[in-house]
Amino acid sequence: MRDSCIVFVFSYNRGSFLANAVASVEKQMPGVPLVIIDDHSEDRPTKTLLAQWRKKYPVLSPEQEEESSLKHGGLYACMNLAMRTAEEQEAHYAVFLQDDMQVVRPWREADWERIERFFAQHREAAQLSLTFFKHDDRGREDRYRISDENIAYFRRDEDWRNIAFSDTGIFHVRRIRAALPTLPAGELTADRRMREKGFRLGFYASPLVMFLPLPPTWRGKRRSPFYRLAEALGRVGYYPYEPMREAAVDRLVARDLKELPIGDEWLEARGLPRCRTVIYEGGFNSLRAHGPQRQRLRNPLRKWDGRWARMAQFLSGGH
Repeated sequence: MRDSCIVFVFSYNRGSFLANAVASVEKQMPGVPLVIIDDHSEDRPTKTLLAQWRKKYPVLSPEQEEESSLKHGGLYACMNLAMRTAEEQEAHYAVFLQDDMQVVRPWREADWERIERFFAQHREAAQLSLTFFKHDDRGREDRYRISDENIAYFRRDEDWRNIAFSDTGIFHVRRIRAALPTLPAGELTADRRMREKGFRLGFYASPLVMFLPLPPTWRGKRRSPFYRLAEALGRVGYYPYEPMREAAVDRLVARDLKELPIGDEWLEARGLPRCRTVIYEGGFNSLRAHGPQRQRLRNPLRKWDGRWARMAQFLSGGH
C-alpha cells in the first residue's frame, strides 16, 4: 500500500509549522512520496524553505484565480490540485496534512495493512481520519461504534454529528474522485454531498497524526489588530509534539477500544502554556483555552474585527 500512496502537505505562511510537518513525514513515513502544495505564501521564512525543498520534493501552487475566498484562504484550490496530482500519478491513496499537523508516531507495516483492509471491507468509505480525538469527545464513547474488524470508529447513524468528509486524512483516490470530481469549497458542503451519496467517514482507532495546539491562523489571508490581539491573549504559538515512544505506541494499539484516543491524554506538546482546555485553533477561538474571563473577550474582538474589515474594504474602494 505504501507504494501506491502520496502525502500532500498544505502550506501557507507558517514556515516553522511547515518544517515540522515535513520533518515528521520524513521521520515517520520514510520512503513515501511527498508533495508540498503552497497557497502562494508571502513571508520570507516560508518562501526560503520552499526554495530549499524544491530541490528534493515537488512544490506546487494552484492558479491564483482558483483560490477560495473562505477563511481557509485557498485550501480547496490546493486540495483539488492535490487530487488531480494523485490521479495523474495513479496513486491509490492520498494523505492530506495541513502545515499545523504532525505525524506523531511511526507508520508501522501493520498500520498500512489495517488501513488497506478498512477500505477493502467498507465500500461506503472514501476517507479515513487519522487524527487523535479532541477533548470534546472525552467521555462521549456513546457517539461512536467500532467497526466489525476493530480498525476504525464510525459515528452512530442516529448521531446528528455523523459526517462523511474531512479536510484531512487518507483518501481512497478513485472513490473520492468518482463522488466529488471537484471538491466544493467548504467542509460542510463537501460533507453534505458525500452523505447524500451514501458515504461515511471512518476514524482510525490507532491514530497517527494530530493538529498542533494553539496555532496562529488567518481569516481570508488577513490578520487585523483585533485578530492579533486575540491570538496574543490566547497565547498562540509553535508547540510541536514529542514523538511517541514505541512503548506508548504499543499501549495505544493494544488498549481497550472502548477508550477513545483523546489527543491530550497521549501527546505532549513542547512549551505549551497551561490551558483550561487544549484548543487546536488560533484566532478568536484560542481564547477558549484560557477560561471564561478571556473567552468573554472573543465576541467583542470579533465584532471589532468585522468593523475593521468593512473599513478596510471601504478605503480600498471595494464599497
